Amino acid sequence: MKNQQEIWKDIPNYEGLYQCSNLGRVKSLRFNKEKILKQGIGHCGYSQVVLSLNNEKRTIATHRLVANSFLNNPKKLSCVCHKNDNKTDSFVENLFWGSHKDNMMDKVKKNRQAKGENIGSSKLRSADVLIIKELLKSNLKQKEIAIRFNVSPVAISYIKHRKTWH
Repeated sequence: MKNQQEIWKDIPNYEGLYQCSNLGRVKSLRFNKEKILKQGIGHCGYSQVVLSLNNEKRTIATHRLVANSFLNNPKKLSCVCHKNDNKTDSFVENLFWGSHKDNMMDKVKKNRQAKGENIGSSKLRSADVLIIKELLKSNLKQKEIAIRFNVSPVAISYIKHRKTWH
């Protein structure tokens, strides 16, 4: 797969300014000079580049640029998914269009969904939850436990009923 010929196409809405390739690279055509752009890694782990149009810069995920340039999307699906689950592999053969539900179901099927303290917005750590479970066995009310750990009473209820933090 890595030894195939590189094909370049204009990026939609940036025609004549930027192109991306079927191998996941992006280049600038600005100032009559071709230049391969450096790709960074965004906070979600995806490769991304910065494109400029009318003095306005936008950071865009590389896989989305490749999909928009190379893959048909007749159903107007919103998510670009990675077949091999590698967020930095933007080869066109690794990408496909899917719905948000498809993407979530794929995560569940492949056991890739974030859990526990690996969820970025989680206020609790595993050690906190063990303490909460012990406190739930005592006479303390869920509301009192919630105040102690700076979470909502619903979060404590979810822990108690094993909806979260199994």
